[in-house]
Amino acid sequence: MAMKKHLSILALSTLSMLGIVLICLSGCQPNSEKSETPKIQKPTTMDPGMNMDKSGAVGLTILEDSSGFKAGTESLAFKLTDGAHGTTLTKFEKTHGKPLHFVVVDEALADFQHLHPIMADDGTWTQNVTFANGGRYLAFADGKVGRASFAARQEIAVEGSPRKETSDFVVSNASKIGDVSATIIDPNTFSTDIESIVRLKLSRPDGWQPYLEAPGHLILIRKEGDEFIHAHPAEDMKDGVVEFMADFKKPGTYRAWAQFQRQDKVLTFPFTINVGASTAKDSKPMDIDHKGH
Repeated sequence: MAMKKHLSILALSTLSMLGIVLICLSGCQPNSEKSETPKIQKPTTMDPGMNMDKSGAVGLTILEDSSGFKAGTESLAFKLTDGAHGTTLTKFEKTHGKPLHFVVVDEALADFQHLHPIMADDGTWTQNVTFANGGRYLAFADGKVGRASFAARQEIAVEGSPRKETSDFVVSNASKIGDVSATIIDPNTFSTDIESIVRLKLSRPDGWQPYLEAPGHLILIRKEGDEFIHAHPAEDMKDGVVEFMADFKKPGTYRAWAQFQRQDKVLTFPFTINVGASTAKDSKPMDIDHKGH
């Protein structure tokens, strides 16, 4: 009898130990994993915006007739294609209320247009574009396909008299439209080795309206036309100050356009800024690949 009781206790103890082992196998974590130091990420409240995609994941193809484009207002048609397969893309996610943002500038980065074309069922986009002069223009299409953001680039040759004035790209940190001025705060802090914060101070602190579901938009293009950034602030304007985050990939001179809406009118403030080179030893400049753009 005593022997049977002893065997029962031993069996229960064994089952109990097996239960603990099974529980640990399904849920217990080693102490070393619990105490592992988490990776520290640079905190930011800014909208990272859109940098130019040089991977060729999305291609921008301008459709034109035999006569090409001439100075003046032209109806421009284009398609966006899957760079891997060449198929026309037709499904886009809206970003800031629009399925696509289309930016057109001349090579002097003086004539700037931020447009929102309409897409037909076959994937053909159409948009009226005003070419102020003849010469080379740059078109940037930025949007989102599924969860992937893109910013594709293409050049447009326009017939007609070239622009008389050339851009000297002199640094300009202040801009004025009517009785409203905008000034860049701390303009000498922009660099490729940090996520630069572009702070703008508007002379009128109130009366501003959301523009395309954002307090404002900031578009930056490098003088050479090989870098494109479209950023938005994550927070509302405070006392006339609004902040954008710009992830500069290359140093140099950039033209910037800050857009805000007031009294149902969009005000576009142009600037010219310098971006310093990274001082980090392991930093390498990004190679430009125009394939698919």
